[in-house]
Amino acid sequence: MALLNSPAVRREAGHAPDWLGRVFAWALVGGVGILLGLQYWDPHPRIIPVLVAVLTFGVAWRLDMAAAVSLLVFVLPYPKGTVFGNTNLAFILLVLVIWLLRVSLRLSPRPRASGVDLPILGMFLWYVLSFYNVRSAEALVPAVMNFGLFVACVVYFYLIVNAIRTQRDLQRLHAAQLVTAFFVFAIAAIEARIAGSVFIPGLLDFRGTLGSDFNTRDVRVGSSFRDYELLSEYCGITFLLAMFMWVRARSQTQRWLLTLYGLFGLYTLFTTVTRGIVVALALALPYLIFVTRRRLNAVRFLTGLAVIVAISLVMNFIVARYTNSGDLFLRMSETRVVHGVVPEARAETWRNAWERALVHPILGQGPVYREMPGYETVWPHNVYLFIANLIGFPGLLFFVLLLAGLARLLRPVVDDLRHTSYADAYLIIARTQLIVFALNELKIDFLRNPIYIFQVWMWFGTWVAAYLVSRDHGVRSPDFKALPEPPAEAVRAA
Repeated sequence: MALLNSPAVRREAGHAPDWLGRVFAWALVGGVGILLGLQYWDPHPRIIPVLVAVLTFGVAWRLDMAAAVSLLVFVLPYPKGTVFGNTNLAFILLVLVIWLLRVSLRLSPRPRASGVDLPILGMFLWYVLSFYNVRSAEALVPAVMNFGLFVACVVYFYLIVNAIRTQRDLQRLHAAQLVTAFFVFAIAAIEARIAGSVFIPGLLDFRGTLGSDFNTRDVRVGSSFRDYELLSEYCGITFLLAMFMWVRARSQTQRWLLTLYGLFGLYTLFTTVTRGIVVALALALPYLIFVTRRRLNAVRFLTGLAVIVAISLVMNFIVARYTNSGDLFLRMSETRVVHGVVPEARAETWRNAWERALVHPILGQGPVYREMPGYETVWPHNVYLFIANLIGFPGLLFFVLLLAGLARLLRPVVDDLRHTSYADAYLIIARTQLIVFALNELKIDFLRNPIYIFQVWMWFGTWVAAYLVSRDHGVRSPDFKALPEPPAEAVRAA
């Protein structure tokens, strides 16, 4: 009966709003907030995770599925370790249970295909088969935990695909991603100032963040991900989303806020002192320019490009001179390559990873990157080689097919970032984000990080959901009614 009396059912039945229930809910949230504040000053290792889990379940049930998925976006960057992996797995399972209940009660639509189900199924199958080469008890435990992370990420992916069904849902998800990124950037700024210290015991520990001269120089921040290279990728992909929102802003206030937000994201990117994301953005942005070329005003475009270059130079100067981090552009100038394209710093690790992958080329060594006699145990620094090591070259083929399938789905059918169909306009940015990701992962591997891996599958789900919204409610839909489109000359002049 409690389920049938939920707010969602009452709204669909046309009943009056449950004001008493709303007051109780706000009081509960306020009480939990006070308790969390007390825990900040005198933390207990078990109270915070339990409170967050209860709050997540309660809020997720009270709201619609799009809001529940957006709530996951907020909590996933801050997991706590447990005996079964981390709390992210528990949060995702909670929302999965809610979704299954809603589907069974016909409060949510039936599940739908994503368009890239076969590659995901192939990766899942090869993950299972790869356990054949896990021959020791020491390797079995982390292998099971890593496999559990993969399954949780796939569940998260399908939750997003099935929860985001309208243009409004997609906008809310993007808003949640931007807000979450802001807090990630803020944590990175704090980390740069207190490297080597603990900010929140048991939650934000920066003792692994070190630099030179007593952490006053060459500090490279990783924020809640604990990895500066992956944080730089997160900053680059989020910057593209912020730029998209800036272009579509309807007021000067929104544009100023998004401008400050973008500068904050760039600042965080520079404090990671990571070269790869700068190269990936430089290679991906020409695609974005090419797709939107008919909408560009040449004078404004060149002016904006000059401003971005100037801001980047100034930002790098400020970070290198007045913060604890290093000089990104100086580090880029010192980059050397071998064989014409391979970065010198990656040559040996790539060779080692390639030779390790050839030991078990069909099934892989299992879902854990472990010691192997005769080879170094260092991260491959290349997600494609990483996957080949874990689940063999057939598994790598499925992952490449997944990326190719995403690229196919994200083919934009409009060339205007201000198009009235939000989802169709976003597909331009989504494909650019995919290009940045695919290029940047050539020199880094998201699979090594049990926190950041959820962000990758969040993007996969967001991109697929955007395509499905475009198909059902965008220009591909026969019911779509677009506003009259102004001439291209008028758009460029504007």
